Amino acid sequence: MEKKEFGNMIFRGKNNDEEFYFSGPVEKPHLRGTLELQNADITFPFIVNKNKKKTRKSEIIIEILKSIEWDVRTVVGKDAHYKRQIPSGLDNVYVDLILDAGVGGLNFNGVLAENTFGVTGLLESSRGNVEYLNLNFQVVKVGAEFDMEANGESEVSFDKRTLLPIIYGEARTTVTDSTGFPYYIYLTMLTKDRETGQAQKRGRLGDVMFQLSSENSQLGDSEGDILASLGYSASNLKGMAADLIGISADNMVFRPLFRPFERQLEQRLGLDMVRFSSRFTRNLIEMNVNEERNYMFDSKLFLLRSTKVMVGKYLADQLFLMYSGQLEAGMDYRYQHEGFGLSHKFGLEYRINPSLLLQMEYDYNSLLLMKREDKRVLLRHSFPF
Repeated sequence: MEKKEFGNMIFRGKNNDEEFYFSGPVEKPHLRGTLELQNADITFPFIVNKNKKKTRKSEIIIEILKSIEWDVRTVVGKDAHYKRQIPSGLDNVYVDLILDAGVGGLNFNGVLAENTFGVTGLLESSRGNVEYLNLNFQVVKVGAEFDMEANGESEVSFDKRTLLPIIYGEARTTVTDSTGFPYYIYLTMLTKDRETGQAQKRGRLGDVMFQLSSENSQLGDSEGDILASLGYSASNLKGMAADLIGISADNMVFRPLFRPFERQLEQRLGLDMVRFSSRFTRNLIEMNVNEERNYMFDSKLFLLRSTKVMVGKYLADQLFLMYSGQLEAGMDYRYQHEGFGLSHKFGLEYRINPSLLLQMEYDYNSLLLMKREDKRVLLRHSFPF
């Protein structure tokens, strides 16, 4: 976790006849049981402060951790998020994944000092947001496998010497063209093979890259063509720079301020998820550098453009209700009239089993020229690559 973050952990035994226990001897303590993570934001790889000096107290703690014999299984509970900002190409990619509760889990076994320690298991996410180039991508599937046995068709070799997982992931967003027809743009996570240097969709965590693709052939075949269609071309460097600087500043300044407020609302309203995001800095820069004046630039509401709130609640263990609302400005061809409006999204998800998810979505945007309403029913099945 990041500094000053907190979460809930539930400790219980490995079976109904046991309790979670931490026993001696002092030279080789033993941890055994199950740990459930709830209401927490986690990161990986670990955040390390290289400038922090070691103290005698920290050295003792490290020695104890190295000598512990682990026999612990960790499972995902409600509102467990994986968050990370990853440098990539033109812009940083901000990842906020909602880990699938009750799916997979991690097993910690062995002793660090004896070189027998290992982590095995699987974590997956089928919900969450990925922000890149001023676009919000919805997670399709992201997963991390820690030293999983590779099957015969896998391109990744089994490697017990590393704790870095095998990762894969894809997210998508909907973009509307000039005719009002919506289509998907996909953001795929790639890793670079350490030996060949080739990018692959499933590989060991290391150098991570992100690739854009589209189902619309009219945008072109290359990632450069897709970027140009989104306004990120050589002729638009000025606007692109304002976007990238503003988005990075928003992630750095405002996210830490939002988090305590989100936690308070979750506790007071009994919600399992509350998330805010803004583009305040990006909007402020655009108001001051844009040469094509528009009356909306003079409105204070323009500073709140793209501000988004997401709330979610578990109605049952496998049933999740979610709403998101975003303030939008009618400044391009997609919208029927200029002005400000809200884009709404309601979602209901039922996890039939760990690999099968039923999703129902209803979207409404009053500013759209066509297809203001969008209703979807999706049945999503995940399987090993």
